[in-house]
Amino acid sequence: MRQLTQLVPDPNVFVQLEPEELAGKLLFVLRKTPPPMGKYHLGNLMREFWMTAPGQPHPYASFRDHAAIELAVAAPRRLARCPRLARGFAR
Repeated sequence: MRQLTQLVPDPNVFVQLEPEELAGKLLFVLRKTPPPMGKYHLGNLMREFWMTAPGQPHPYASFRDHAAIELAVAAPRRLARCPRLARGFAR
């Protein structure tokens, strides 16, 4: 999930993406990363997105609330259109 910050390095651009645009980027990242234990979990993906090395600030730290909302909206919207990935999400 941290690959999203590499795909969209500017947090201002990230929070202004339409849900479908962000979902497309999310789908790109998820397709490259097989789910652990056969299932994705949105909470785990969010936690992974916010992980940083000790002492290193997250590039989106000042946009934390906005970025979290954008991810929470984008994930289900895109996955509903991709049954193969949707089956890999824990409910």
